[in-house]
Amino acid sequence: VLVDQGHGLGVRRVALGLETTAALDKVLQWQIQRHLSVADYYHTLKSPDGERYHLELATREQFAGVPGYLEAVDKLQAFESLQALESIQAEIDNQSATPVGGLQ
Repeated sequence: VLVDQGHGLGVRRVALGLETTAALDKVLQWQIQRHLSVADYYHTLKSPDGERYHLELATREQFAGVPGYLEAVDKLQAFESLQALESIQAEIDNQSATPVGGLQ
């Protein structure tokens, strides 16, 4: 522990702590944006597994409170809702294509 002996060490420690926190926040924000960009890329490739994976990475607990986190949560929720709807639609389509009584 550094003791301030009138040389301003306490002020420098606080400033260093704030700079470190700001740098960490920037890195975390960059990571969220990177995962969102990669998720968008997988979306264009029509790869829901890749899209989901990166949306889940962007919504990890370590990112809570970081700018971009709520956007990532919203995108993951929208993705999951769309996947559920598509699954239901596929089931409906599959049932309507199945012959009644086993006749073709």
